[in-house]
Amino acid sequence: MRLELTLNADASYSSRKTRAFNGKADGVEDESGSWGYSSDRAVIVLRSSDDNWSWFAFRPAGVLRAIDSRGNSLGLTAPVELHRGDASPMTAAPVPPRAAAAPRSVTLPLSGTEWQVMELENKYVRPVSKTQRRILLTFDEDRQTFSGASGCNDLDGTIAADWRTLTITPRKSLRVCLADAGTERALSRAIKATRAYRVTGTILDLFDEQGARIARLEGR
Repeated sequence: MRLELTLNADASYSSRKTRAFNGKADGVEDESGSWGYSSDRAVIVLRSSDDNWSWFAFRPAGVLRAIDSRGNSLGLTAPVELHRGDASPMTAAPVPPRAAAAPRSVTLPLSGTEWQVMELENKYVRPVSKTQRRILLTFDEDRQTFSGASGCNDLDGTIAADWRTLTITPRKSLRVCLADAGTERALSRAIKATRAYRVTGTILDLFDEQGARIARLEGR
């Protein structure tokens, strides 16, 4: 299969997949939509007109590697990679958003988005029920504050946020709710351990000091 991807300056994209069998073309699939960067500009995010998502990580200059939503390479025997077809190399390392004019992004902003916690320490959070309410966080980078709610806590406090780093400091300790004490403890650990973040499309990942993912949230 041959994949050709064109990223346009107006944040639109088009792609064509050409399948071949025994050296002959066996089908063509065209796609279009919008594209943008992840918040740390380490990943390119595609959102098709049919609301399908694709992700590509920067590799050495001029190469994009197809990944899934968790950052794992695609391909059964070898990574799926795209090689740039013009002479202008892509940067292999992420650069701050201020270093270049970014197009309109399909990635949600950290500030002003209501984030629902979906995973903590690589475990799915229990679904909402009569005894389990949604765990929500909202960040305000201008005021350097956050607010939210968990099982039996109304959350608020301060943050220190840059384009890649994030620390969260609650104003008070979290109470442990009897309905789901394990989730509350995991949330408390994740908040205290957060040192970096990445927003990719509608997903917010929180990372600890070693770069391990400790929480995954979904924007609403």
